[in-house]
Amino acid sequence: MAEKTCTAQDNADSHQAVAPGKFYGPAWVDILDVDAQAKTVKFRTAQRGTNEPVEVKCEWTRQNVWARCPSTLDCDEQRLPTIGSSGKLYLSRSLVDIHQLDVDVKWPNALAGAPPEYRPLSIWPLSLQLRGIELATGTMTSATIDLMDPNLVGPGQTFTLEDKPLTVNVSQRGSFRFFAPWATLQALRIAKEMIIGERPASARDKARAWAQVAAWDDRLGGCDGPDSDQVAAARQLIVELTR
Repeated sequence: MAEKTCTAQDNADSHQAVAPGKFYGPAWVDILDVDAQAKTVKFRTAQRGTNEPVEVKCEWTRQNVWARCPSTLDCDEQRLPTIGSSGKLYLSRSLVDIHQLDVDVKWPNALAGAPPEYRPLSIWPLSLQLRGIELATGTMTSATIDLMDPNLVGPGQTFTLEDKPLTVNVSQRGSFRFFAPWATLQALRIAKEMIIGERPASARDKARAWAQVAAWDDRLGGCDGPDSDQVAAARQLIVELTR
């Protein structure tokens, strides 16, 4: 589902509407569950100081969230988000402190005063370190990669830095930095054996196996034209798993 678009006027109106002494901070969230009758929402986001995601359940009130702009999650103060949607949601200081979330709580004061001045400066880049949390698998593993390292990141990419997730073309090594699955036919065969019980596997191994299946499902969904032998074999394995 598409994120909500906020204009400068929307953000300014929200800035004026916040009660004095209340502060919020932006977090990228995945909505896991919604109870419209109780007006509660459960979402997943990053926890401060760890590489693990955390699930938070709260009432949909200003005490916990600021659902208006500049939040980009598709919702408002009366209309709750839908299960499976993702976006930026501003969380209150109390909610962040209770759950130890990785959120910088400083809005709306961040909008006060004039913005800083920016001027061009010519720089010969040697390294561009990108630290982030991967969103593909839902495990939200954090890692750091050098955007100028051709062993990790594909060359010749253009990045637009906004307050939203980036998509980066990475190598297998780059993918493994985030413990994200790399879709290979052999890995898919092993995943199938784990899932159907032909190969011993822990709960964590089975979770990674299903992540491999999901990675192939995404890859197959973007295939156009006739299938190669590898793609055809992968499709058959997926069909056998999902019967």
